[in-house]
Amino acid sequence: MASYLESVDDLFSVPLSSRVDLQSYSMKLLDHGIVYVAIRDDGRIAGLVGFYANDSEGGTAYLSLIVVSRDAQGRGVGTRLIAEAMSTAAKLGMQRMRLEVQRANTRAQAFYARLGFRLSDLLKDDGTLPASLYMEQQLGT
Repeated sequence: MASYLESVDDLFSVPLSSRVDLQSYSMKLLDHGIVYVAIRDDGRIAGLVGFYANDSEGGTAYLSLIVVSRDAQGRGVGTRLIAEAMSTAAKLGMQRMRLEVQRANTRAQAFYARLGFRLSDLLKDDGTLPASLYMEQQLGT
């Protein structure tokens, strides 16, 4: 997983490698989260989604990662990955899915909005302008 993330690092509005160690992040997600991988007919990875569905008290699943290879974008891969993550989270008793998206990443915000996610909170980085936004969707609706 870490090698795939390294190969698509430039697709993130802020490179993932500038925020986390890709190997450690991959291991944490694989050990404590749920990861689905979309595989092409030739065996290469088209995209992946990683999320946590372990908030039994609050009932909130957290979408930690969604990435689709550049040449697989626009083909429904990301939509199917998120739909599968939401379905699994609902089956595990989660009532909502929440994600964080960079404020500047308007393309991703529009994608999430098309999937039914709505703005829920602002995450302020310096007390003035939000660096990130939280979006959320109720599950099972």
